[in-house]
Formats: sequence, structure tokens, C-alpha cells
Amino acid sequence: NFKDFTFIPILMYNYFYFSLNYYCVCVSEEENNHELYFKLITQFDSKELINFQISDTLKLIHKVLNTSSKSLEENNERHLLKSLGNWLGKMTLSRNKPILAKDLDFRDLLLSAYETGRLNYIVPFISKILQNSINSKVFTIKNPWLRAILSILNAIGNIHGLRNNIIFEIKDLFKKLNINEENNDLI
Repeated sequence: NFKDFTFIPILMYNYFYFSLNYYCVCVSEEENNHELYFKLITQFDSKELINFQISDTLKLIHKVLNTSSKSLEENNERHLLKSLGNWLGKMTLSRNKPILAKDLDFRDLLLSAYETGRLNYIVPFISKILQNSINSKVFTIKNPWLRAILSILNAIGNIHGLRNNIIFEIKDLFKKLNINEENNDLI
């Protein structure tokens, strides 16, 4: 006969954080289920839970970004990076929440990728994040933060001799955000 159930919140708390860590691994590997995971996590209506997910996702992103270029080329790390980018965008931009520069500085990331020849995985990663701003009320084309990043991407897309997959990713992003090439003076 259990009359004192004080241990249950402690067990639930520990199980909760263990399952969240496992959940982040599943999210990173199963991009086709992101919408389902997103609905599930937002059902809890918990700021702490969402912040934990964002923090865990950012840690995983930084871990992948800090791997060698050779590892990103050879392994499935590029797909993982795109999947994490999509998830981060869903958890932040689509919910009208910013990604702070102290957490992930897009400008520095793009500039260092250009200098080190890592554009072929950084541009698709950033594009996946920004695609989630489509239904945002805050991150529209008039948002200065978004415009600055799009401006850098536009400049990168105009570089002669750039790989086709990078140009495709940029054009695809612009198309999804309804920015046509003739009228991209917004950027």
C-alpha cells in the first residue's frame, strides 16, 4: 500500500530527461517525422521542454560542425546537419522565436565556410533552417536579421564557378520564400 508517492515526481523527472535525450537522437535521424515530433513536443506546452530541445539540438549541431571537412564529405554527416537545421528552424523560426548569434552565428558560419571551402554543407544547413520562416509572422522578408542572411546567400550564389548544388539550394530557398531573381532588390 503506497500512501506516500513522493518518489514518483523524481522518477518521472529523470525518465523525462532521459527520454528527451533519446528523442533528440531520433529527431536528428528521422527528418520525415519532424512534423509529428514537433506536434508531440508542442502538446506539452512547456517552455522548459522546448528550450531543452533547442539547447540539445544546438549542442549536436556544434558537435557536427566541429568535425573535420573530410568526415562531413565521407559520412552521412551532411544529411544529419540538414536534418538538424530543419528541426532547429521548426523549433525556433516557425514559432517566431529567434536564433541568437551567441548560439549560432549565421554570418560568421557562412563567411568561414566560404574561406574554408565548406559551403557545400553549410549553405544547405542554413537553407533548411530558413525555410521554416515561411509561415512565421516575425521572420518575414522585411525582418532585418533574415534580410542580412539572405543578402549573404545572394552574394554567395552570384560567385562564378560555384558548385551547382550550392546554387540550387540558394535558388530553392529563394523560391520557397517567394523571392524571385528579377525582383531580389529586397535583399
